[in-house]
Amino acid sequence: CRRKAPQGDLLRVTAGNGGKPTLWVPGAVGRSAYLCAKKDCVETGARPKPLARALRRVVDERESEALRTELECKLR
Repeated sequence: CRRKAPQGDLLRVTAGNGGKPTLWVPGAVGRSAYLCAKKDCVETGARPKPLARALRRVVDERESEALRTELECKLR
């Protein structure tokens, strides 16, 4: 959705530790992207193509689906 918000209100996704996309954890390093904490934004932003573009890494469907599941659990 490209809305502006404080970083604390957004979900941070990092491509660290082997390049696999994951939710940010303290101390994680690597390229990251921020997603709005809305279900629609998570569904759109966690697809392979937008995620690969943001993280500048190849992201396959399986990694994308695992991240989407992790993000949806975080939203509950």
